[in-house]
Amino acid sequence: MKKALIVAAVFMWTLLAAQVCAAAEGIFLTASPPNHKSYLFEGESVVSPNGAYVLTMQSDGNLVLYKGSCVGNPSCAVWHSHTYREQGQYYMAMQEDGNLVIYKGRPPARTELSIWSSRTYGPAGHFFLSVQDDGDLVIYRGTCGHKNGGPIWSSRRGKL
Repeated sequence: MKKALIVAAVFMWTLLAAQVCAAAEGIFLTASPPNHKSYLFEGESVVSPNGAYVLTMQSDGNLVLYKGSCVGNPSCAVWHSHTYREQGQYYMAMQEDGNLVIYKGRPPARTELSIWSSRTYGPAGHFFLSVQDDGDLVIYRGTCGHKNGGPIWSSRRGKL
């Protein structure tokens, strides 16, 4: 019982640290102007609606999508950003320009260093990142699960 409460508390803290929304399809990391970004800091995760996949920002700077049953095991990684470095402070930001970026440091420090990007930046708008039940990580143009603008990036296909 105690372990379940700790897991629930950590999950809720993760949700509070990010701009999130819940829709019928799951929980999404959202971004919209002005200055509404979603963050995942090292050690935080987001789970697909069916629980089969987990997106984790690791303390080595690597953003990894795992099969949910074996998080942390490199052989279970479905996708990763190839940004593993020394241990430190890293975070992922879903930005209001549609760009998914991994930074070294902590916001809003001016010394942030971008170490990876989806290269999907453009005019500011509404975007969200979805960890899907099929093991794909997708950036959509739209709000809170409404895919009215369609996908702009996929972990399987890159920029669309």
